Amino acid sequence: MRVLAGYLKWLSEHRAGTASGLAVGAILASLVLLWGLTWNAPMYSSTPETLFGIGPLASGESVEQEFEVAGLFLTGVEFFARVDGVADSATPFVARLREGETIVREGRIEARVGTDIRAIRWDFGAVTDPVGRRFRLQVVVDKGATRSAYLMASLTDKLPGSVVTNGIPGDRHIDLALQPWRKIQRLDILAATAGGLPGGFAGLAVLLLVVGLGMAYLIAAMVRAPAGPGMAPWLGLGLSVAVLVLVVEMHRSADLALPETSFRLWPGFFRTVGLLATAMIGAMAAEPARNVMGNVGREFLGRLDGGREKLVAGLVVVAVLASLVAGLAYALDGSDIVFVEVAGSSGDRVVQGAVGLLGHEPARVSSMLAAVFWLVVGAAVLVHRIAAHRHGSG
Repeated sequence: MRVLAGYLKWLSEHRAGTASGLAVGAILASLVLLWGLTWNAPMYSSTPETLFGIGPLASGESVEQEFEVAGLFLTGVEFFARVDGVADSATPFVARLREGETIVREGRIEARVGTDIRAIRWDFGAVTDPVGRRFRLQVVVDKGATRSAYLMASLTDKLPGSVVTNGIPGDRHIDLALQPWRKIQRLDILAATAGGLPGGFAGLAVLLLVVGLGMAYLIAAMVRAPAGPGMAPWLGLGLSVAVLVLVVEMHRSADLALPETSFRLWPGFFRTVGLLATAMIGAMAAEPARNVMGNVGREFLGRLDGGREKLVAGLVVVAVLASLVAGLAYALDGSDIVFVEVAGSSGDRVVQGAVGLLGHEPARVSSMLAAVFWLVVGAAVLVHRIAAHRHGSG
């Protein structure tokens, strides 16, 4: 206890040093998290249908499909295949990524494919800026294939053009089932995140600067740090906290398609920053609020007549606290927006953000408890009124 008391006393006497140390710790934590950060996910928000196979395709026969992407760093394409027969066999494919008549990437894939549909992912060197460009994937059954192959097709018609088999276009509503893919790390992730903002890296820097300055002001006000030249450590701490929150949200969004344009990364960032700001404002308001509540509480309890009224007042306080906990649980664990591909709708996305808002367990349980507490409050008030009426009648 003496060591803890001495440490707290040292912190109160060395605020600037403490702020600098915390800022360095936050930056180091951000660097460690960023070093291990990987975004490895498809670039479309839904998995394509694999309704039927195009084929049989013998050696030298091919299937082509155009597609577009809305994010930076295209690093691969996934397609789906099966073969005739029972056991899996090594089936070679040659894959080409074209832009117009130019071959952008080319590679050979040796995949074990059987009668079950198998996802085959072709990874290649990153195409850094694919946004606004139209690519064409060509998959050729290579020499050495011992069985006829089938490449799976979809009817959702979310891709431009139609599937082309051996140079012959199919119906426009038939697409090759494919998924553009992105696997990037570290600085590429920062570049992709900045690419989702106006101004790129400049926009990201301005955003972090504004949020960091706001955090620095609140932290300095919370610890009652003097204004002036000594504010530099607090500015560093605010900026480092903003960077750390962003990196943590990048980790949380790593399994999403295009996190920089999704509903989780930036809303999650501002939600976390908002919760931190609310906590600091609450800490600053705690002491005056405690004094006011103490005076009001003493006056309120002094006016209560008997144990029943005090019991009802206590139940109301518990119900209010339970409601606040339920609201916090919903804010932290509310439902995600879901995108659904509807067959035959030209790839339109249906937003279902209003479905199942309390479906997650913490929010659901805390909301039920709050409802139970308010029912108990209602019953207690009713019993108290009945007892008071009988006492008055007697």
